[in-house]
Amino acid sequence: MKMNYFLAALCLFSCSLTCFAKGSENCDSIDFCSVVADVEANYVGFLTMVNDENRASYEEMKHHLFAQVIQEKRDGSDAASEYVAWFKDHHLFTPFSEQYYPAIDYSEIDYNPQFVAQRVDDDTYLLRVPSFSWDEKNISLIKDGVSKYLGSGCENLIIDLRGNSGGADWAFEPLLNLVYTHPFVTDGMEIRATPDIACYLRQAYVDNGNRPAWMPAVADSIDSGKFDFVKVPGFDREIKADSVYSRPKKVAVMVDGHTVSSAEQFIILCRQCSDKITVYGRDNTMGAIDFSNLRRFDMPCSGLTVNVPMSRSSRLRRGEKIDGIGIEPDVRIELPLPATLAGNIDEWVLFVAKKMR
Repeated sequence: MKMNYFLAALCLFSCSLTCFAKGSENCDSIDFCSVVADVEANYVGFLTMVNDENRASYEEMKHHLFAQVIQEKRDGSDAASEYVAWFKDHHLFTPFSEQYYPAIDYSEIDYNPQFVAQRVDDDTYLLRVPSFSWDEKNISLIKDGVSKYLGSGCENLIIDLRGNSGGADWAFEPLLNLVYTHPFVTDGMEIRATPDIACYLRQAYVDNGNRPAWMPAVADSIDSGKFDFVKVPGFDREIKADSVYSRPKKVAVMVDGHTVSSAEQFIILCRQCSDKITVYGRDNTMGAIDFSNLRRFDMPCSGLTVNVPMSRSSRLRRGEKIDGIGIEPDVRIELPLPATLAGNIDEWVLFVAKKMR
């Protein structure tokens, strides 16, 4: 672990020498090396993503990008964007890193998913939820959609998460309560204990009058020089609802390659807590849920922001990896893409409704 800090410091030192030599043009190398140093020191996924099998490839990539920067072949912020994209973690990103990710292209269709709460037929109701953002308007839409479904009398429910960009887990609680059938145990979470992360947590929690129970463990790990992963208590616990809804009888969750983050967490929890769920889609979900809880880092010269995950799911200790793979549908939809995915009832919804009947 200390070697990672040494390599990061060496890179930053090399950049600094180049900066002094090039005068006003040295900011590109400063930006690039500052990102490398922060990722190696603080990115919670670094010790998982960089291993004995790919370490040589990682080092080659890093030095190739650095050489391009000092040779003035590209901007430091652009090289840093490609650098973070190497990890294929959509939670580790700059505003420009997505261009370096291979992504499923839905541009051939009118792709603009919008919230829908509407009856499909006598048996089936559609809730299309394109975001789990934590703003009051979106949460109100979800709660209102659940109420409308319960008043519809429909026995089957389609929860359409195509294009759902994630947000906050508490936004999907009304949906999770609706499909719940039995108690389940949630996966735990671990924070990477580093001085930078401890500083961030202190500003975010302690300085605001909230001292989490796990903060002392972070401090102890740093003081010991181990920089271990610190378990966050309270996340791996049994969840048991007071009641179970008699409807829906069947629930279809629709996904695509743009379903990501909290939307994936919703699917994971649905499979743990419900006997009613079947996941439908042509493509796997995007795969960005193993590492989360972002800490912001700004490049010193350009000011461009890098978002660096601080926590990881305990699923990884069981070898259950989702990032870079995604969640597979239970039923593959072998149909052409719908012409339009907006606020409409499209061909895929009609297909799923028929399958449910």
